[in-house]
Amino acid sequence: MKVPARIALLLAVSLIAGCNSKSAETPENFMTGLNKYWPEHRRDCLFPAGWRFPYTTSNPKEQQQLDALVKVLLLKRTKEEKLAYYEPTDYGKTGAPRYCYGYREANAVLSNTPPAVKDGFRQTGVT
Repeated sequence: MKVPARIALLLAVSLIAGCNSKSAETPENFMTGLNKYWPEHRRDCLFPAGWRFPYTTSNPKEQQQLDALVKVLLLKRTKEEKLAYYEPTDYGKTGAPRYCYGYREANAVLSNTPPAVKDGFRQTGVT
């Protein structure tokens, strides 16, 4: 997986700021930098763009998917004819509107590009 330029920039800055051993271009240092960055900036979510609640739909497939969140008490549903209205429950408001459930974790670095200066910072791409 290619790392976006912003992540590469932050990784390069964090590696340069450390002592020599921490700034060496090693897979271990790249993984350490990525695993510090991802929990705060790269979370995996059910609705990455976020939805606006209350949410209304007449699509049966969409209703079926949202009803799964009703079953785990994240949403409450009211229905009028073919329209269903969804709102977060008190418990569900803590995760709304994106409902994030985790973040990525690097467990291997397969390759990296040679460091080069871009926009005034030393950067590298990591796979």
